Amino acid sequence: MKKLLPIFLIGFFFSAHLSLLAYINSTMLSFFVEDKWVSIIFIISSALSLALVFVIPKLIKKMGNSRFTTITLTLSIILLFLIGNYSNINLIIPIFILYYAFTNIISYSIDIFIEHYSKKGVIGNIRGLYLTLTSLGWVIMPFISGILTTDYSYKIVYIIASLLLIITIFILVISQRNFKDSIYHDYNGSEIFKELKNMPEIRRIITLNFLLQFYFSWMVIYLPLYLKTFIGFNNFQLGTIFSIMLLPFVLFEYPAGKIADKIKNGEKIIIIIGLITMGFSTILFSLITIKSLLIYSSILFITRIGASIFQVSNDSYFFKRIDDKQTGLIGFYRNMQSLAYIIGPLFGIIILKFTSYSNLFMVLGLITLSGIIYALRIPNVQNK
Repeated sequence: MKKLLPIFLIGFFFSAHLSLLAYINSTMLSFFVEDKWVSIIFIISSALSLALVFVIPKLIKKMGNSRFTTITLTLSIILLFLIGNYSNINLIIPIFILYYAFTNIISYSIDIFIEHYSKKGVIGNIRGLYLTLTSLGWVIMPFISGILTTDYSYKIVYIIASLLLIITIFILVISQRNFKDSIYHDYNGSEIFKELKNMPEIRRIITLNFLLQFYFSWMVIYLPLYLKTFIGFNNFQLGTIFSIMLLPFVLFEYPAGKIADKIKNGEKIIIIIGLITMGFSTILFSLITIKSLLIYSSILFITRIGASIFQVSNDSYFFKRIDDKQTGLIGFYRNMQSLAYIIGPLFGIIILKFTSYSNLFMVLGLITLSGIIYALRIPNVQNK
């Protein structure tokens, strides 16, 4: 566990920078382009990230995970600084696309560090603790972001985010300068799919991860726009709502991870409970008609109870069944986020042509509930 502490700190500051920006990215972009183009920008960013999944394992094998992560963090810092200092649409959009693609790559690299130092019997515990610590940033930072964007421009938030990444890279360089890489598998695209063909439990848990990331994609892109444009909350109120909404990731992920380690088929049971909670509460959210900070915060809090226990159980199931040498599978698993941010906005654009923003969340709740059928088919594989 001692060797994991610096990785947890790296994850905390990296997540803090992500959460500072997550719920303002779409509104920031909407100053430059129409709402429909915001979705398209996210699609392009995610497509670039997804394309890189077939290149990254080779780069990590050649450069080593520590050096690779340092370089991508450095590039991300530069890109954030540029976003914070330019307002030209011809510069901001391509810079944002590159930055967004890098964030998924870095999350993948951090996973390799955690898997390298983890013991199989307590992965649910480790993943729960890691996600709890990183979620602290997700709770604190939206509130700070709301304050900053009330009194200042969006630009200052991106500059502060770059400073958080400077702290991240400092911890990485100090703590992982002697990191010894495993002998990584040399993957290409066909080998990843060939490996998945013989691992039905991994295929299904990756599909469920896609469903979770699809859920997050609609929430990150459409929730800020909906609450600000259609409901009428200001930036400070939005920051407060999002901080309350994200509290379950701090409160429930560690206990859920411990439970997943202790009971038979714990991950499968908790995933199903998470899906039920997410689905019904999201449908309820779509039916709210009163502008009330308390009501919206409370319902969104419940949605994230489901999402938090779903997330830690999904990660626990996956990482108990692979190791840090399987960089291709780790990359494929993490790039479900990129795939979701391609398919999610595309589907969202289509849905919004036929219905309202509130009904968009009704559809999201129903899609989430459909995952229960798939979750029931997860093989009852015992912990290794």
